[in-house]
Amino acid sequence: MAASVQTAIVDVLVRKSRRALVREGLRDLVVCGGVAANRGLRRALAAAAAEDGFNLFIPPPKRCTDNAAMIAAAGTAALLRGARAPLDLAVDPGLPL
Repeated sequence: MAASVQTAIVDVLVRKSRRALVREGLRDLVVCGGVAANRGLRRALAAAAAEDGFNLFIPPPKRCTDNAAMIAAAGTAALLRGARAPLDLAVDPGLPL
């Protein structure tokens, strides 16, 4: 069952990536973060790149780490600069780092 779920997720990610490349008129796709270590995703994106003709850039698996560490580092830097947010801060995925 887990393999079927993974396959479905990979299919969605590849489909949405292809659609975004076409919609935005881009020829390059960079995949990073922890998800980029997934072998199935790497293979599926490589096949899509070969079929569609876009350039695919994925770091070696040992360089595909969880982005949480980068977010924590950015948060630490902001804290050291004195930045503070109230406890009732609204969720906004577009906030600058």
